[in-house]
Amino acid sequence: MEQSPFYFYLIFSGELIVVFIGASTILVLFSLIDWGRSQIDKRDIEIYENVNAVANELEINHVSVLPQKTLNYFSWLVYNKKLNDHYLAYKNTIRKFREESELKKGLIP
Repeated sequence: MEQSPFYFYLIFSGELIVVFIGASTILVLFSLIDWGRSQIDKRDIEIYENVNAVANELEINHVSVLPQKTLNYFSWLVYNKKLNDHYLAYKNTIRKFREESELKKGLIP
């Protein structure tokens, strides 16, 4: 009995959907774990204090805001996006010294 190409495409598209859902689930899981750790161990406050100390040492006006605790997941994502966009100019300055390409606004590694 010869199989129809319809079944091949049906199975192939189903596998793609399963892979996409699996990859998305893993990314969301890692992101939730990172959010939970930041809420528990106050890592973002340590980063803020370190950046503030370096800015004071270099006599740079540091205008970032101190992170707030007990942020819900969405507001934490928005805060991290704003923070990455704020420091993009500084990251690009460092990347110029390393002779690397500049980063654009958007996803930052």
